[in-house]
Amino acid sequence: MALGYSPRSPLMLSQSWNDDYDGESSNSGDYSRNLRISSSSSSQRSWEQSVLGVFPWCKSEKSSLTLLAQIIIADESEALAFALKSGLVLCRKGDVRSLRFDDEDNRDYLLPVHFFAVYHRAKRCLALLLENCNAKALAKARDPRSGCGIVFYAIAMNVEFAIFEVIVAYDRGNSVVQFFEETDANCDNALHAMVKKRENVKTIELIAGHYTRLIMRFNRQYCSPFHCAAQNPDSSDVLALFIKIGSNVIGVDFLNEKTRLSALHYAAQSASSVCVDELVRRGAIHGQTAKNGYYPIHVAAYYGNLDIVKMFVGADANAIKCLNANYETPAMVAAKNGCVNVLSFLLGISPSVEEQRTNQGESILHYAVRSDKQNVVAYLNKTCPNLVLSRSTNGWSPLYLSIYNDHPTTFLALMESSQLARNEYAVNTFSLTYMALRARSFRVLSVIHRQGFLDFTKTFFGGNTLLHLYLQEEDATLDTVKTFTDIDESVVLIKNDQGFYPASLCADESIAEYLYNVADTYLSSQLGEVDSSDESFGESSFSSTSSMSSPCIDEHDEC
Repeated sequence: MALGYSPRSPLMLSQSWNDDYDGESSNSGDYSRNLRISSSSSSQRSWEQSVLGVFPWCKSEKSSLTLLAQIIIADESEALAFALKSGLVLCRKGDVRSLRFDDEDNRDYLLPVHFFAVYHRAKRCLALLLENCNAKALAKARDPRSGCGIVFYAIAMNVEFAIFEVIVAYDRGNSVVQFFEETDANCDNALHAMVKKRENVKTIELIAGHYTRLIMRFNRQYCSPFHCAAQNPDSSDVLALFIKIGSNVIGVDFLNEKTRLSALHYAAQSASSVCVDELVRRGAIHGQTAKNGYYPIHVAAYYGNLDIVKMFVGADANAIKCLNANYETPAMVAAKNGCVNVLSFLLGISPSVEEQRTNQGESILHYAVRSDKQNVVAYLNKTCPNLVLSRSTNGWSPLYLSIYNDHPTTFLALMESSQLARNEYAVNTFSLTYMALRARSFRVLSVIHRQGFLDFTKTFFGGNTLLHLYLQEEDATLDTVKTFTDIDESVVLIKNDQGFYPASLCADESIAEYLYNVADTYLSSQLGEVDSSDESFGESSFSSTSSMSSPCIDEHDEC
């Protein structure tokens, strides 16, 4: 919780009265008189003399709060007892007094006196203040900068274990005050905040041990402190602590209210074998599914936690066949997230993993291609070369999928590492490349041209290039034409068997005008100035209005 200043910011104390002080104490007179009245032993009188020597202004009534601040900073509980008796800490109405506090930006504000003790780690003074102040006033007090109560203030200040001991001891013994029931704007409780700040485990154990119910409280993201600890691999010791403390409530039925992820799911995510062992020992089973149908082994495979996957497979060999709501196996989930280590292990223990298919007929290679995981594609091409030939129920191959999704690195990985993929492209050159144009897969088209897989000036049936055919589509767009010609400008000068340039087939005049300009620019750069009398690129065929208005090839047989 950001408070706007550092835990050890420079301190400057005002020597004026606090604004909410009523100017009177339970015993009239200055503070030194109260000390003498309250002193009953030689040690107290000796301490009084030292205080008067160090703080000479304490005889002045207007300096009493400055003296109180210095007493708390020094953590002198005996002196604070005198202050409490003289009425310096409490107002007439019983509210706790605030001290004027200046931060490092020289902006002063009023800080409740027990917050002041927390800031300066004054353990003894804090215990005395909590015991002698009005309980309701303590519970109501807030840090003026952040609006938080004393527990969240202590967490933000990174105070020591001893301070929390004092707060817990008071909170446990007072039925009126419930400091640890406080939550922030996100509904995080004290344990949420401590786990997120990676607080000292000893402090977390203190709070969780006395307030076990807080382990199970959900915030606005339906996440408990246990879930927060499980999501952080560095908090495995905290996770194990929560399991140990809340053993009677944490188990198979402890689910995230929104995602229905169990404790075992989160332990699998955090890669904590200790926590997985502990949960399984206490009765958690890997057969619990989340809202998306994920088993714990799916979670471990997705995050590449190989040791956890091995544990689940060792406990149940059939775990590798578990299907989530999308009919995905752990191997598919691993391929989708690029976890080659898990995929290698699963293929090694069971060759049947290669044959796994979803209800849509997609293989693990389809998943790697769809997610653009080049490392997985290269690995599968080497270990399972026949997967390139797999087809989904709609007939899509991994190569087709890489082109359709415009994944140039994956497409190149397939073409470079698989002879079967190169054969597929050679046989289906037109259909695959034209599909890339229709799908606006421009990055793949650029790779195809740059690597020499296809010359874009190549003609197909009717002598038409890919650009000729695309311009005859009703939904042809100028952006697509621009991108295509940026890859290869020379394609605008190719005539089909009927003698038409691509521009002659455009129903959209803006596209035709653009193609004319590209042709002029290309010819100027390649051939110099074009002869105006050259009929091969003159008005008769390329720029004729009749050709633009009548793109139907059958009406121009004379060409």
